[in-house]
Amino acid sequence: MRRLTALLGALALLVVGVLGVRALASPTTVADVGFPRCAGPMVGAQVHAIWSDVDSESRAEILDGMVELGVRTVRIDVSWAQLEPVQFEYDQEAVDRLQRVVDQVTERGLDPLVMLWLTPGWANSDRGERVPPSDPIAYGQIMAWAVQRFPEVRDWQVWNEPNSEDFLVGADPVAYAGLLEEAFHQAHRARGDVRIIFGGTSYQDTSWIEQVYAAGAHGHFDVMSTHAYQAVGDEPPELEAASGEDSQYRLRGVEAVRELMVANGDARVPVWFTEFGWSAFDSPEDATGTDRGVTEAEQADYLVRALRLMREEYPYVERAYWYNARDRDSGDERIDSFGLLRRDLTPKPVAEALTDYLRGCG
Repeated sequence: MRRLTALLGALALLVVGVLGVRALASPTTVADVGFPRCAGPMVGAQVHAIWSDVDSESRAEILDGMVELGVRTVRIDVSWAQLEPVQFEYDQEAVDRLQRVVDQVTERGLDPLVMLWLTPGWANSDRGERVPPSDPIAYGQIMAWAVQRFPEVRDWQVWNEPNSEDFLVGADPVAYAGLLEEAFHQAHRARGDVRIIFGGTSYQDTSWIEQVYAAGAHGHFDVMSTHAYQAVGDEPPELEAASGEDSQYRLRGVEAVRELMVANGDARVPVWFTEFGWSAFDSPEDATGTDRGVTEAEQADYLVRALRLMREEYPYVERAYWYNARDRDSGDERIDSFGLLRRDLTPKPVAEALTDYLRGCG
């Protein structure tokens, strides 16, 4: 009996020891995987890290997957309405959840970009989360609080696709310029090293960006950002942009954005594509526009070709965030099929192509 007791005791200690080692083990980091630093944009991915269908374990698996692929930075969308449901009163559960996400990102050596949007009811008379605040000062205040509360995060983006009614009701360039100004000034007063990122526009919307400049945006952002999708969903990245306003609907439309920036004194301001990508799904022959999908092989090919194009022709594009890290399950096949990883977290051909590109620097 004594021998059995001793054996069980030793076994228990062994199990505790193993579990303890596992608990203390650090995740693989960007430095551990040893990808070379290549010319061209730093490659990132959108991670919907705070959505209700993502728990801590699956989030860790997604982030581990990004590290293994060679991704260096992730973009996270965060709700102002959840953080500050009552003015100057911060929801501790939401704050703690964001802190856990930031910790999981940074302990892997990934660089976080936080996009802050969605208005709490107190700030716009309960007109809806996608309606801008009645006073942009309120947005500046939450930004100032956030950059101090989360010092691990340097890069903060002011809204998502603010030129689109789907994301900012009214899509008013003057109202957006006010948000940008308050966010920039209050954040920089709160913390000197912060960077304020222009809200990534839906496509390369030069006309709308020009109106934001006209409303006083110059000097109120550290990085310009657009979402470099092709409006015809199966077009390759190299196609020349059309003239005029139609230039926005191709990746090469960034040329017109850059010309506008230079004309407004922002030649030294970099551009980030905070979303770009192609969706791999079967679409009917007569599908048009964004309803046209690519094959998984084309998705992989277009990613590599897009990164080469940025590297060779657009040195001012310093970061490019693929949308999305993981396939979604919304029920909309087009929306669901952008991911580098499948829903079960296995890599798609596009993920393998990205790794090969980054290992060999293109």
